[in-house]
Amino acid sequence: MDNLKQLIEKNREIFENEELPIGHKERFLKKINRKRVIERDFFRITLYLCAASVIAFLIIAPFILKDNIETGCPEGLADYKSVLKDRSSEIYLMADRLDSYNKDVVINTLDELVNEAVPFEDQLPLELDKITRSQLSQQYYCPKIEGVEKLRGYVAELLN
Repeated sequence: MDNLKQLIEKNREIFENEELPIGHKERFLKKINRKRVIERDFFRITLYLCAASVIAFLIIAPFILKDNIETGCPEGLADYKSVLKDRSSEIYLMADRLDSYNKDVVINTLDELVNEAVPFEDQLPLELDKITRSQLSQQYYCPKIEGVEKLRGYVAELLN
């Protein structure tokens, strides 16, 4: 490498004043254009990938958000219990139209979901603030409400 630098320094006039080989300019411009095409293609591919990721997000987001919205859990402890009572009474009425075996299965399952030996709010420590109590109640009652809804769908299937 040092030899090349010395050669260029000693013969600088020859390198600067001598004519370029035939076709050098065309090869040089072709090489520059190729780099521009590659840069343009890279930009285009990046743009397509960004657009595809945005579209994928827009398609997937409703399914993710649907799970959170679909629970239909109301705010407040009184609402959770009233929702459970309303939906369970509806299932009791639906279960009356089933045969005795399925009726017993549905009622036993519903009793397991709804009935509590000790109410949940009595199990919570008194030191908890209102927000934490509300969050814990929601985490406790929402799966129960979802289970009652699934049981309701099962009973509806049995009736059809």
